[in-house]
Amino acid sequence: MLQNKKKYYKEFYLKYQLLIALNYNYSGNQDFAIQLLTPFIDQKNLDLVSQLDIFLAMIVFYAQKNEIKKAHSLFLKFYHTDKWYIEKAGFDWTIKKSLIEILLQIDLGNIDVVDSRILSFKRNYNKYLKNIHQEKVTDYLKLIETYYKNPEIVTSEEFHQKVENSFAWLDHKKEDIFIMSFFAWLKAKMTKQDVYTVTLALINKK
Repeated sequence: MLQNKKKYYKEFYLKYQLLIALNYNYSGNQDFAIQLLTPFIDQKNLDLVSQLDIFLAMIVFYAQKNEIKKAHSLFLKFYHTDKWYIEKAGFDWTIKKSLIEILLQIDLGNIDVVDSRILSFKRNYNKYLKNIHQEKVTDYLKLIETYYKNPEIVTSEEFHQKVENSFAWLDHKKEDIFIMSFFAWLKAKMTKQDVYTVTLALINKK
């Protein structure tokens, strides 16, 4: 970034800041990660895709911190349609956004909204996920649906076994950090632990 008279500095600056923040968040320094990205939330004239990535990361950070209302308030800044976000940031980014919204709505207790968002997710993304061999995302959504409809079942041995048998994980150093974060959310419900604590344990699993 500093070479060639900083020719590419501006282009990669936001990506660099996000990468640093992700490293801080997933190594136990969550408050500093949030502090690092906060200035970019309302800044104008920034690279759109990089800023969207920052928004998504911040929402996840707040949710992991159990500051659900802050996370949801930030999420409300996503006022465009999914089609618009797919065009600007791609399918994978939009799928993560949609999953995050479902988890937030569950935590907020907005069950009617959850039903609507899950139906929309299946309609819009199940075929795409099947085509790219990412059925574990749809399997995860099924588990989430089971949980929010029957929250008492989540601590049962039967549900635990179902979760364990539902995923073929990559090595934890290769797996998508947000997919692991989503799984940590569910595991925290199962074990009745703090989401961030479970997330760090999962990320650092040897």
